[in-house]
Amino acid sequence: MTRTSIERLADDAPVSHPDSWPAKQPPQTEAAKDRAFGEAFQARTYRARDACRAALEAQAGRSARAIIKDRARAYAIKPRTLDSIAEGLFTCSPRDLVLALKAINAVATMRGQRWMGIGGEIMAINLKGARLYARWSRRVARRIAMRAAS
Repeated sequence: MTRTSIERLADDAPVSHPDSWPAKQPPQTEAAKDRAFGEAFQARTYRARDACRAALEAQAGRSARAIIKDRARAYAIKPRTLDSIAEGLFTCSPRDLVLALKAINAVATMRGQRWMGIGGEIMAINLKGARLYARWSRRVARRIAMRAAS
């Protein structure tokens, strides 16, 4: 009787000792393999989701800052548009403008006004842009006053 090459290989294969590491390991079931794969997949998914969330939050912050700066530039070009936030802001001095905008923000915060929603964030962006413009104009007014004094 002739033996096949597979049978000959099986005879030559090393036999593991009963106390060796592979012999002590319980055989892994299909469910355990699936669970291990699922946990690894879930960990990769969570890492990818967290990285995506961090990237989106960073981009949202950059976008918000850019929009607020654009609003401040628009107020610098046409200060008359400050009256869209509250009547009479256009006529305020830079120092009074900063104080008035701070008070408007405090009232909105005290009321518990929610900024996010359909159109709600526009008021917040306009207010933050106006505050940025007010601080800039106050700084410019101080520089002019310092130059005039010296």
